Formats: sequence, C-alpha cells, structure tokens
Amino acid sequence: MDHTSSTGQQAGQSGFDAMQHPQKPHREQSPRPDTIDSRVGLKQQFPDPEDQEATRRTTVDVVALHGLRAESPKTWIAWKDGKSAASGEVNWLRDREMLPAVIPQARILTYDWNASYAEDASGPLAGAPKGISDVTL
Repeated sequence: MDHTSSTGQQAGQSGFDAMQHPQKPHREQSPRPDTIDSRVGLKQQFPDPEDQEATRRTTVDVVALHGLRAESPKTWIAWKDGKSAASGEVNWLRDREMLPAVIPQARILTYDWNASYAEDASGPLAGAPKGISDVTL
C-alpha cells in the first residue's frame, strides 16, 4: 500500500526531506596530480629565456600571478584593439610594446599554480615551493 499523502510525501518524511534539491552545479575536475607538476612554477616570459645575454642584463624581477580559475598565458592576452579577435592578440607580459616597454630592465616571469577551486583541488602539490625562498628558475 502506498502511504503517499495529498502533498505527495511518503509517510514518515518531513516536507524538507521530500523536497527536490537541485543538483550541485557541474564543477570542472581539477587536473590529475601528475599533469599539474608540468604546469606549476616559474616561467620566464621576457626577455626570451633563450636569450641569455638579455636575461643577464635585467636588474629587477617582476612575477605575475594569475587568479582563481585562470591560467597562463590566457590571463595575460587581450585583443590589440580591446574589442575584436580580428585585431590580433597582444600578450602584455611578453610583447615589447607592453610591460617590457614600461620596465625595460625587468625580467618578467609568471608563477603558474593550480587555481582550480573544485572540491577535489585542495591538497599539496608535489614539487610546489613552500615559500618565496624556494622559488627559483
């Protein structure tokens, strides 16, 4: 015998228990730990890391950090005219007419990290530095 009330509740269920709860929104799975290591860390953007002489001439380091749910290099790229893809891309950390023009003596680096905020993203990253003194190229 079905013990469903006129409200559609099974006998013994409170109204709260019988309510349909929306599914949690789909969250992007965080990367597998073995794929994170290759993306985490410092990467030289300017001057070209292959140009050792230009790198030696730098006198200051600028480290750019992307935000949550972001990643390099997408964070640092914009449309040249600020409006459309047809104008082409500009990377404001690498392109000579952007940040390098303002701070010509700078070595510009990005520090890439697992910025996912998925439920399973917390936890230690193998190889990630513990403090600023551990961050080296």
